[in-house]
Amino acid sequence: MTGERKGKKLDTWGFGLWRFEDGKLTDHWESVGDQAHWDDFWS
Repeated sequence: MTGERKGKKLDTWGFGLWRFEDGKLTDHWESVGDQAHWDDFWS
């Protein structure tokens, strides 16, 4: 993922995992490659 926000740049990998039951989303998990970088970008 890449992005720019408030003068900060983000460049990291990530993935999401979704679980569905009866055609409806029941759970969703996200993970990023560099959690500290991710947190700083969104702070």
